[in-house]
Amino acid sequence: MDTPAFRSLLRAQDNEAEITEAFPAWLTEPQNHLPVMRSIVAEAAAQPDNLKDASARQELRLALLYLALAGDQETKDDFLTILRHPETATVFPQDDWLFNEMPKVLSRLLRPDQLPLLGEMILERDLSDMVREQLLMCILFRWLSKTNSSQEISNVLRLLLEKNLGGLKNPQLAMAMIVNAIAVDGKNLQGQVMRFYRQGGPELSLLLPEKTLQIFFDLGQDKLKKMLLQNYDSSFTDPKVELKKLFHPPSKEEQEAQLPSQSKPIVRETAKINRNAPCPCGSGKKYKKCCGQ
Repeated sequence: MDTPAFRSLLRAQDNEAEITEAFPAWLTEPQNHLPVMRSIVAEAAAQPDNLKDASARQELRLALLYLALAGDQETKDDFLTILRHPETATVFPQDDWLFNEMPKVLSRLLRPDQLPLLGEMILERDLSDMVREQLLMCILFRWLSKTNSSQEISNVLRLLLEKNLGGLKNPQLAMAMIVNAIAVDGKNLQGQVMRFYRQGGPELSLLLPEKTLQIFFDLGQDKLKKMLLQNYDSSFTDPKVELKKLFHPPSKEEQEAQLPSQSKPIVRETAKINRNAPCPCGSGKKYKKCCGQ
């Protein structure tokens, strides 16, 4: 199949079955498909306005999935350029595959030594909060998946705390930042966490009372890591499973329903949190729909 025909196949809105059937074979023929997939991402980076077209968005999703599954590390700069574009957060809906799977995709496109790039990008002032949150989740993913060591992750989180997330005033993101930092290296980052917390203002204090913050420190890293692992799905190897997610992304309600329940949630062992409050693990879901089940 020549390149124009191949790209037409990727862009067509009714070719799910054909693409799903052929995708595993494409992965075994990188010499034929890797250059095309890279060019799709490069084109989207150079002409991001084209992503307003649904077929272009589908083509980009499929290219990124291919490159992530192939472990290609030549595309990261173009993908980061796409994420920096202000239109990205508006043309892709919040429950889109691109955002649901961004931590896994981006993690596979970055070498372990490129972790600091994520921290630097989070501090960029013009980045959308939606993208910023997913970059923070990517850092967490790389820790939970052991792509980077705890010390490497701690160094990046320390920078973000000391820079006060670039002065951003997003209490939900700030709470996720705090919980992640305590889980990764709470003992050594406690001073930075407390300074960051006090700079967060009344909105952060309302969302995360200081008494609850102290409880997280008291829980310790092992229990907090267990909390975070509830929302961690390490699977990203079966093309057909990922394609199903891509073509049929779960709704917010379906994502919440898929979260594992616990007969005795970790947080309740020590403190009572309002069931309608945002979950302290930083998932963005209500506590009752996340760790409080």
